[in-house]
Amino acid sequence: MGRKVSKKPLRAGATGGKRNVPLAAAVPMHPSDSGILKLPPGTFPTPVNLSDPTRVAAFANSSLKHNLGLWFNPGPSLYNYGSDENGCGNFSEEQLEEIVINYLDCIYKEVISRLVSFGYDAALALRAVLCNGHCYGAVDALSNIMQNALAYLNTVAANTADDWNAPAGAFSDLRHLEEYSLAVMVCLLQQIRADLSRGEAMCYLLMSRLRVRRASSIKFPSLSHPGNLQAASTAGAFTPGAALPFAVSGDSEPSSVYAAAAHPLESMKRFDSAPSLNFFPKQNITNKCFSELKMQDSRRQQEVEEEAEDLVQLVLKRLEVMRIEDEKREDKELQDQKTEMIMDLIRQIRKLVDQVKATKQWAQQKVMQAVQKLGSNTHELTVLRVEREENQRAVNEIQVLEDSTMERRAEMESVLKKASKYVDRVSALVKKLETGNSDIRAEIEAAKVSESLSLTACSELIKRETKSLKKLVACKKEKKKMQEEITEKREKIVPVQQQLAEVQEATKQAEVSMEFEKMLLKSVLFCQVITIFKFLTLILQM
Repeated sequence: MGRKVSKKPLRAGATGGKRNVPLAAAVPMHPSDSGILKLPPGTFPTPVNLSDPTRVAAFANSSLKHNLGLWFNPGPSLYNYGSDENGCGNFSEEQLEEIVINYLDCIYKEVISRLVSFGYDAALALRAVLCNGHCYGAVDALSNIMQNALAYLNTVAANTADDWNAPAGAFSDLRHLEEYSLAVMVCLLQQIRADLSRGEAMCYLLMSRLRVRRASSIKFPSLSHPGNLQAASTAGAFTPGAALPFAVSGDSEPSSVYAAAAHPLESMKRFDSAPSLNFFPKQNITNKCFSELKMQDSRRQQEVEEEAEDLVQLVLKRLEVMRIEDEKREDKELQDQKTEMIMDLIRQIRKLVDQVKATKQWAQQKVMQAVQKLGSNTHELTVLRVEREENQRAVNEIQVLEDSTMERRAEMESVLKKASKYVDRVSALVKKLETGNSDIRAEIEAAKVSESLSLTACSELIKRETKSLKKLVACKKEKKKMQEEITEKREKIVPVQQQLAEVQEATKQAEVSMEFEKMLLKSVLFCQVITIFKFLTLILQM
């Protein structure tokens, strides 16, 4: 989603605006802002084929120029700032390495954003860059990375590989890929030019936009050695970028801008003033330019005057020698004519010398006027640059604040989403609890009904228990009475039992007698039956 910023009036040379303005007013995108572009669904174009790499390179270069701005065009002005040993400004090797790595990071992220805009998935684009996104080739770094990444995406491995399992030979993240690419380019450049140090190689890579062939052909004289300064002064050529400790070209940018672009927050913390003020001398720039140019012009004037005097003396000596020889050989008329001619020549030579001196003075005045004008212009340029850097720093601060607010907003939105999900879960739990509560209430009502029934049953049981207790008490009383009666009757039963025992003995004796009688009766009856049976058999036989 686009981010808007309040526009403020800027002076000439300052930049402003945001990325969501039209192309003519677009501001170079900071490398920390470069990321994967988010497009609305349904707006992805068809993936680009490798059959037309020039189209891909042109499309990517235009986009990178629009988004990177200063980072896409690090020119030789980086060389003109400062006067350290390697001629690459006031940067150490670590700072140059960080600048180049940030530049590479911006290019790689731009490639990923372009691949996403072509219709590929962000994870697939990142994997293509990590697997085959080296920046070596026949064209610039961005086009090489684009072509190599698209070549990987058109292979079968890109369609069959798992998103979570990186193939063999792939880098783990962009940082390792950037460090490896930088190390390879520096090593290759040092093999081509063995006299370069690592810092100079990185500086030349920055000035050549990471093209090793162009970086190997860059040759800038180092101003830290006095021999180079003397050679520049004797050659008679005035180069503002080489003679002054600052660049005069309006297209160039100070090296502090690179450092501020690479680490805006760190540069604000490291320096109390604007970054460009640390690179400019604290005395008046006009006086310094004037003094340096005056010294150079005085040296040149002395050399030219000495050469002219030597030439005049040489001509006069030669004429004197010719005069002496002519006096010996020729007559006086010829000598007078020759002397007049010689005197005319000497007068002409002196007039020419005077004219040369006048033209030199006029040229010196013009040079001084130009130097004064240049000093005033450079002073205004420094003021404008300071104002532009202050405005750029304000814009960067606003961008940082906007980024922080957007991050906070995104965090708050994520927190709100989480809270809404939690509320939905809680509402679902509340509904479940309400249904459970209704069931529990029904169960409670049923329990109350059963409790009332059980209470009535208990009351009836209590009544029955009281009645049974009363009956039990009455039974106990009756039991006592019965026991008393039983004891009395037992006392009465003893003689009865004795009588009973006697009766039982008598009955036993009677029973024995009865059994004996029964036996006799049975035997008699048996005999009668046998006689009857025999009688019947006889009857039947008859």
